[in-house]
Amino acid sequence: MRTGAETPLFADCCPQDPLPRPIQSCLSGDGKVVLILGRDTAAGPRHWLFAIAADGSRSRWFAPDRDGYQEAVLSGDGLTAFALTLSSRILRINIESGARTEITPATPTIGEVRGAFQPGSANRISGGAFASETIVADVFPAPLELGGVSVTYDGRPVPVLKASPGELLVQIPWDMRLRLTNPRRNLFTASIRVHAPHEGPFADPELELERSGGSDGPFEPALHEDGSRVSAASPVRPNEVLRLFFTGLGPVASSIETGVPAPADPPVRRLSPLSCVMRGGLDSQSPPVPVEVIFDGLAPGLVGVYMVSPRTPSFVPSPVSFDCSAPGTQVLLP
Repeated sequence: MRTGAETPLFADCCPQDPLPRPIQSCLSGDGKVVLILGRDTAAGPRHWLFAIAADGSRSRWFAPDRDGYQEAVLSGDGLTAFALTLSSRILRINIESGARTEITPATPTIGEVRGAFQPGSANRISGGAFASETIVADVFPAPLELGGVSVTYDGRPVPVLKASPGELLVQIPWDMRLRLTNPRRNLFTASIRVHAPHEGPFADPELELERSGGSDGPFEPALHEDGSRVSAASPVRPNEVLRLFFTGLGPVASSIETGVPAPADPPVRRLSPLSCVMRGGLDSQSPPVPVEVIFDGLAPGLVGVYMVSPRTPSFVPSPVSFDCSAPGTQVLLP
């Protein structure tokens, strides 16, 4: 992106190949400077800012912020960029010098929630500024506070299994009953509140959310029989037992304590066994092929997650989809 006449605005670190892909751009009010927000995955997802004069005469890279950027805008004169980080910090960046000033410190925010609204189910809460580092519970039952982070559903504390800067993993207690707001569609509502240590001027984030009491799709990546991940480079194989992971698959045959991983011996099975079929891709016209289900119940070693293990036949199309006799269990795999 350099030209012979270009003079870098600032000798900052620059990304290596492959260059970041642009995901957002804006033009200063005077039309003289363009600011581009890009993303690369060279060392995990990173966000870069790149400023360039509209005539191409000058440019500079800004090194990734420790949190990553959500979005950025330019001032009217093109001299200042304002960036919102993934931890909801607001930064003022001098385009000429590269100096950064924090306007607002990290503020916890709730983005979206994955996982069924059903007793015992794990939920994944995404957002920002939850924790300064990743902490995983290593004592069980899992604690109600992890690294200073706690979560409540309708005012009731829930176990925190993992806390990281951008994501929380929690479990709805087995004996909790959420508010059923739409019986016909099996929708439940909960007010989710996150308390995380922060110095921002705002209160703890709270989100009133309505979600299905059943599965909302795969909760964890599918695994081969040997425990490796199914991927385009390692597609589904004939005559193997897959591991598919969901939440919200209903009652189980034996009780288990909240915040405790499911045992492997004996495993905890569902009360009503599932049946599953296999199809070629997501083609609804593809004839379904019944497959044997070796296991369906709580995933051994995990908290609040179900595992369904179908055995593949001797011929497997690619891509392939599996659909079981419970809503939200369709999975497309390479």
